Amino acid sequence: MSTLIAPPVMGVMRHVKMTYKTKEDAVKFISTYALNPQKSKAVCMPQKIKRFGLMPSQKGNVSIEELQTIASWMFDNFPQKGFMGKGHGKSCSVK
Repeated sequence: MSTLIAPPVMGVMRHVKMTYKTKEDAVKFISTYALNPQKSKAVCMPQKIKRFGLMPSQKGNVSIEELQTIASWMFDNFPQKGFMGKGHGKSCSVK
């Protein structure tokens, strides 16, 4: 865990899905957040932001269409079925 440079995608997507219940809303959030990350819009736990900082903006690196494709794939694949999130009273399982 000490070598991580970002929070694991399974945990990030767990928080995205806890906040944005539909795929459409989650894809919209991920796509727009990746272009303009802001602490006030982050869904990760504050201690993760403190440890890793905000993700760098992907503006100029990827198009909105590419982000929507990536976000859709992430929504469909993470976290995997049966994943149990841990900690801070917000644990949930994926069915």
